[in-house]
Amino acid sequence: MSREELLELIRSHFGKIVGILLGLIISLFIIFLGFIKTLFICLCTFLGYYIGYKFDSGTLNDFSDFIYRLIGKLNKRS
Repeated sequence: MSREELLELIRSHFGKIVGILLGLIISLFIIFLGFIKTLFICLCTFLGYYIGYKFDSGTLNDFSDFIYRLIGKLNKRS
């Protein structure tokens, strides 16, 4: 198998490969750290991704804007 064929195989099945690797990593975390700690790590990772996505898309101008929005939403719930 040539390098080009291997790269095409990876490109055509990229989602499956990422899913398998993600499943493997999460299962190892659950085995070694436990379910609750793994859930916390996944939650923090998703939160970091979400905040980074908002900054990259231009929705948030700076970090203080994000904090003020978050505090405002928390105050409205109370």
